[in-house]
Amino acid sequence: MGWREDFSQADPDNYARYAAKFPELEELPTFGGFKNGTFDVEQAASLTPDVVLMNLEAKEATEDAAYDEKLAELGIAIVYVDFREDSLRHTIPSMRMLGQLLSEEEDAAAFIEFSETQMELVTQVIEAEVEAGERRGAYRTLLEGAAPAHRRREHLSRRRVHQSVMPGSMV
Repeated sequence: MGWREDFSQADPDNYARYAAKFPELEELPTFGGFKNGTFDVEQAASLTPDVVLMNLEAKEATEDAAYDEKLAELGIAIVYVDFREDSLRHTIPSMRMLGQLLSEEEDAAAFIEFSETQMELVTQVIEAEVEAGERRGAYRTLLEGAAPAHRRREHLSRRRVHQSVMPGSMV
């Protein structure tokens, strides 16, 4: 097992939190990325992986550099997941695939059920407002519906300040 070291570089504070909770993280081998051209096929192969998990956003760069062909020659499959590019469409299939790959189908199913339930709640709130002819941002709608009254007032006060600075913005 290995992973890219960009987490520690891009977000050192959160990396430190993860490392404090999961100290074995510090021992994982790291390797470069496909997208920025720093991936080392030999280094990855030395870890003897069954599969390399990649973000979907790196697919084009992976293919352009022929990393997919090089890994295929070594018998290493690439599996693309997406939690960022089109998260509404790809998170659930990506999580289901990870559950299968890691033999954690039950945990993946629990995540998927939670995610679908939350999305349904959001959808119901938005649809109710559309039917009522109200035109407000989803964030404001959810915040007002879920927050205690004093928090709603604080948010609306901040919203007025924000709109005075950025007229026409939806918060």
